[in-house]
Amino acid sequence: MKEKLKSLYNTLGGPVICALLGFIGAACIVPSAGMLTALPVLPLCGILAGLLAPKRSIKTAFFAVCGMLISAGYAADVPNILIYGVICGATAFLCDYGISLVKKEKVRFWAVFPLGAAVALQLVFGGNLVAYFNAADVSESYIENHYKDSENEEIGKLEYDFLTRTWQREIASKSYGDAKGLLTVCDKVVFDGYAKKTEYLLMAEQRAHIAGILRKAFPDGSFTVVSERINGYPEGTVTYPADMSDRNEDMIFSVYLGALTNPEGFLKTCSEYRKALKNAGIDTDKIIFRGGGWGLYPMQEVYTDMPFCQAKIKYNCGNVFDRRQDNLDKHFIKDNFLYN
Repeated sequence: MKEKLKSLYNTLGGPVICALLGFIGAACIVPSAGMLTALPVLPLCGILAGLLAPKRSIKTAFFAVCGMLISAGYAADVPNILIYGVICGATAFLCDYGISLVKKEKVRFWAVFPLGAAVALQLVFGGNLVAYFNAADVSESYIENHYKDSENEEIGKLEYDFLTRTWQREIASKSYGDAKGLLTVCDKVVFDGYAKKTEYLLMAEQRAHIAGILRKAFPDGSFTVVSERINGYPEGTVTYPADMSDRNEDMIFSVYLGALTNPEGFLKTCSEYRKALKNAGIDTDKIIFRGGGWGLYPMQEVYTDMPFCQAKIKYNCGNVFDRRQDNLDKHFIKDNFLYN
């Protein structure tokens, strides 16, 4: 009986243990693992697997498959699934190679390089504890200042995004399904994607209203209306979409006229669009027109009381037009066309 068990272990024991180590290591490298991604669990699992009997190719395959399965369960897209498979497989390969060098006295020192590379992979794709504790401290402080008195949000745990190499927390509204976003910590700076998402949701109705006015007035026009921001938003705490506060007067929108590359034609179209919006009761002081070719938009036409130089600095583009009159006369372009 002992011989049979020993034979069974020699046949299946190593591969089964390798598979378990692969699953443990893979489960500790995906973002949902939180702080565990900052610990060298995957390299440790790779080293333990390196001590087992199965061939290097088998260990590599087991870890790669486990990485893909775990990341697929995390709902990652196909490229990310493959990346996690490569990370786990490469870790197993490097660790097994390193262990094989350790066993050879003459080349034992060289084991530092493959084992170090395995740990480096974990640091790149899983983060490190110093960055984790910094992100935890910064995000907690931000949440304390902005969401302390709110019971409307569910705030997730810190997760590491290897694509941006930042720590993130998801914030979701309990009462408004579309309101969710990421709180991203980059060193000491926090980017609140949730506040920005709720800001855009608050602006959605007015943006559609403006686009509808322009489409009715210019059915063949080539334009896109984009929400920019709400002045003064958020003010200490987030204004929730469910509140439906009337903040139309504070909303800034851009109208992109990408097909227009000629300054004269651009300004003429801006004048016509502003007139249509004014006739419909829209405050055009809060509308920015952008043009100059799709994807570039080096021209901007704004309605502002600030000096030209300030407008030029604020909008930082190739050509800034400062509109201080409603009509487009022959002197407007000459007097108000600013060149960088």
